[in-house]
Amino acid sequence: MEQERKRSIALQEASRKVAAAHDTDEVLGLIVNESVRLVGASSAGQWLLDGEALVPSASTEAFSNVPTRERVTFVNEAGTSID
Repeated sequence: MEQERKRSIALQEASRKVAAAHDTDEVLGLIVNESVRLVGASSAGQWLLDGEALVPSASTEAFSNVPTRERVTFVNEAGTSID
């Protein structure tokens, strides 16, 4: 019960921060950082679909330290999914 209460408070706080954001990049950054905090991950990155390629759009500072050559851009045929 206590864990669920803490989770609810954290989600309310994240929602408040996102609602107060002023631009798309700020919202995307908040979503990534709050998600990491809520699930206890060490880092995260987010991609957006640009045509047929997924391109990085937001990430945590720790994720940003991953060398560029190790990052991946996914190419997907229309109508298929990336697992």
